[in-house]
Amino acid sequence: MIDMGTINTPLLTRTSPDREILTTQVEQANKEIARAYWWMKATDADTAQKYKVNDKIQNALALLQRIEYITMDIVKTIEEKS
Repeated sequence: MIDMGTINTPLLTRTSPDREILTTQVEQANKEIARAYWWMKATDADTAQKYKVNDKIQNALALLQRIEYITMDIVKTIEEKS
């Protein structure tokens, strides 16, 4: 689970939808997703197989990759609408 206490980005509120804050938050999320992807990717395949979690790790990797693409699309859409 992500430790929300370690994230030092300003919060986006409904009353201040600042484009730069939103872009920064999404870009930071994208970086964290990429880090999570590579941590999962580095999992030892034999160990994962031993504990019968290899399929779950592969599913997590696929999901993280899809989320990364979505966050990149969000940033692109924000830039296009600005």
